[in-house]
Amino acid sequence: MKKANKLIVLYLQGKRNFQDSSLKGISLKGADFSGVNFSGVDIRGTDFSESTLCNSIFTNAKAGRKMHFSIILISVSCLLLAISGIFLGFGSGWIGLFLNGKPNPRLHISAVVSILLAATFLIGVINGLSLAFRYLATAVTIAVVLLLFSISFVDIRFIHDVVVGSSFLTTFILTGSVIFIVSNSIAATVIGITGFTFIILSLFVLPFAVFTSAYLLPNLVKYGSVNLAIAVANGVNITIIATGTYITWLTLNAKGGDIWFNNIALTFAAIGGTSFQGADLTDTDFTGAILENTDFRKANLTRTCWRGVKKIDKIHPTGSYLSNAQIRQLLVTGDGEGKNFDRQDLRRLNLSRANLKNASFVDTDLYQASLRGAKLSGSLLIRTTLERANLTDACLTGACIEDWNLTRSTILNGIKCKYAFLRFVDGNKRDQVPPRNEFKEGEFIMFIKSILDTLELYHESDINPRVALVVLKSLSEQYQQPLEIVGLKKQGSGIILQVKTSELAEQNKLQEGYYFKYEQYLNLFIEEPSQFYKTLLPREEIIETRLSEVLEEVKKPRNETNIKRLYNEGLLITGGSVNMSGDYRNIRTDGGNYNENIGRDSIGKVEGNIINTTEAKTNLAEAAAEIQQLLEQLSQSNPTNSTIEKMSVAQEAIKQIESNPKLYQRVLSALKSGGIQAFEQFLNHPTASFVIGALEDWQKSKKKRC
Repeated sequence: MKKANKLIVLYLQGKRNFQDSSLKGISLKGADFSGVNFSGVDIRGTDFSESTLCNSIFTNAKAGRKMHFSIILISVSCLLLAISGIFLGFGSGWIGLFLNGKPNPRLHISAVVSILLAATFLIGVINGLSLAFRYLATAVTIAVVLLLFSISFVDIRFIHDVVVGSSFLTTFILTGSVIFIVSNSIAATVIGITGFTFIILSLFVLPFAVFTSAYLLPNLVKYGSVNLAIAVANGVNITIIATGTYITWLTLNAKGGDIWFNNIALTFAAIGGTSFQGADLTDTDFTGAILENTDFRKANLTRTCWRGVKKIDKIHPTGSYLSNAQIRQLLVTGDGEGKNFDRQDLRRLNLSRANLKNASFVDTDLYQASLRGAKLSGSLLIRTTLERANLTDACLTGACIEDWNLTRSTILNGIKCKYAFLRFVDGNKRDQVPPRNEFKEGEFIMFIKSILDTLELYHESDINPRVALVVLKSLSEQYQQPLEIVGLKKQGSGIILQVKTSELAEQNKLQEGYYFKYEQYLNLFIEEPSQFYKTLLPREEIIETRLSEVLEEVKKPRNETNIKRLYNEGLLITGGSVNMSGDYRNIRTDGGNYNENIGRDSIGKVEGNIINTTEAKTNLAEAAAEIQQLLEQLSQSNPTNSTIEKMSVAQEAIKQIESNPKLYQRVLSALKSGGIQAFEQFLNHPTASFVIGALEDWQKSKKKRC
């Protein structure tokens, strides 16, 4: 106790490096040692239960039991093995006795017991003793019920003797078998799970069974041969001990058997060992530590590092993710390349720098997990929960991120991603972003953050544009945050209004406030519509008009994908004014969904590429018309349903444009006079976005040459 108090005092005085300290066998229960370095320290028998050890370092530390506890556990196990041997010898002796006598109920009892034991152990080897015991109980119950219904047709006394005798003897032998398996598991866990250990333990218990049978039978056999009865009994003893040993081996090696046998063994083996029971081990580092016979029950293992840990299969992990052998292997080796982790609970795991290339995480929960520096290239992150996860410096190139669940709490710093896929259809990744070229450094993070900063406001059937604008204007003024309408999307029978918020905005409050005020204002609009026509400024009325037009586009039924590009102003709403930018924006109606990315600028300014002359407009329209005609011709013989098909048609169109010098020059002249954004208004084709991208590359390359 004095030693523990001394360590606590040193910690309070500011000491954090305790590598030179001896902690063996002391109690630090409930102490706070956050951020301490215990690297290489001998912590065998140390009690850290209910302690706070956040961010502490235990690299290459040695945990486990002290020697005298090991001796006590082995002694208790040997005593239990001896008792199990006596049980088995007694039961086997009665089987030998009953099989070596007159054909009376005893013979039938022996036969029934032998059959029941054989069936029980066979099922136990295949599916575990728990299931075997349930089957056995069911069989006995059915036998009793049949006996009750057939009392008038059979010799009730004979059947009674067989049922009672068989049940008693079977229960007696199985009790001895369970004691043997449990004690065998404890002893093997303490000594070491090796083939030699199991042979020694089997040879230890066998004499107790053999001597018990040999002592019992000479005094009981009245008919037949005593030697034959002993031989039968010893055969039963050897069979049960061998089968029980095999079941123990299966259980301790996680290859079958019953998990509760393993839990019992680990519980006893952890007695006197290092205890972290109920401790807070958040972000604690156990790299390279030996953790044999260590108790982690009810410990907080959030982002705890287990890389290179030895004997992790010997810990007491009940109630934690360490109970899963596959997860233990992943945490220790850091290698999950190509593995399937679909629908698994991987919350709070530390997978920093892990190799997870081409791994599958479909519907997997990675809440609060650390994926710092993880290699996730080519992985499937479909509907994966990454709330509050840390993806700093992770590599996501080629990953499929369809419907993954990110929030603003997800840490995205330094993510490396050249491209990603938005859909996974029929075993193939589709809809690459960006569709051409690759993300530059930091662009993928901007792409994701733009999505996270978008608030989706669902309307059951329709939207009143004026009411929606008044509500957004009111919320912008209330929270002193600009709100930017970036899209409308049809979903089922409803409409989703997409609003971009600032990084500081509390989206939950904005969403609740919007729905509350929208219902309130909508009722006022119905009662006194004239009052609402006084609430918007002239430029805000322009926004209302555009919103109404777009809403009509969204609501139109479409049997096929249709991409339409129009002009639009930036719809930035603030508490009292409307900011407009003159950038030509992409308004896309895609299969009934309408999306647009809208910029912003200061009040009253109109900037961007503006077509000032009729001649320029004419040249632009003519060039675009030729491209439009070319695309329509190509699409007649080439499908444009998938992204790949659209890209193929677009590439062919570009080749034909480049091979036609006159058309090529007209397109370049039109781009110079009108700009890439203006060009978009004239193209109405599923492949237009890919063609526009190529034209944009031409424009950039031409500027560089100039």
